[in-house]
Amino acid sequence: MRYPMKNLIIAGIICLLTLAACFSSWQGGDQGTFTIIIGSPNNSRNAQTLLWDENVKIEDLTHGIELSGGPGDEQSVTVTGSQSVHFTVEPGNWKIFIQAYIVGENG
Repeated sequence: MRYPMKNLIIAGIICLLTLAACFSSWQGGDQGTFTIIIGSPNNSRNAQTLLWDENVKIEDLTHGIELSGGPGDEQSVTVTGSQSVHFTVEPGNWKIFIQAYIVGENG
């Protein structure tokens, strides 16, 4: 072989293109679940405070969570304090918007 490195590179490119052409077939309508964790729901730290304001605790905050722009129905939930929030959605690109505000000061 006169150009062994060139042949190796060409063989590598062919393998890469062959593998890139393979994909898993997708069956639409499947759903997946993901979790957003606010604070520490297992209470590993008792009085969790915010890094920028030690006078405000996680338990004093209300979080509005909205999922939109995806292939399925829009979803929203409001939680107060430390919690795990589970969402079941159709796979795709989603916009997730989370707004936190102090309880009683709905912004």
